[in-house]
Amino acid sequence: MSTIGKELLKSFDLLPQQERYQIASEIMRRAFAPATDLDDAQLAVVYAEFAETDRVLAEAGIDDYDRGLLYEDAE
Repeated sequence: MSTIGKELLKSFDLLPQQERYQIASEIMRRAFAPATDLDDAQLAVVYAEFAETDRVLAEAGIDDYDRGLLYEDAE
């Protein structure tokens, strides 16, 4: 770790807990932000790739819900 990094950590440790939390959150947001921005066309392709899977899962969920209602009605 560089000298600047060590000094930064020392200064960080002296901050109040709430301010450390805010700074750490901002560092995490910046460090793990997406490297590229997706445009609408790219998002449309991604959504289209998963549309069939989403439909199947939704239908399975509806079937489970219907079975649950029938079970409750039978009680």
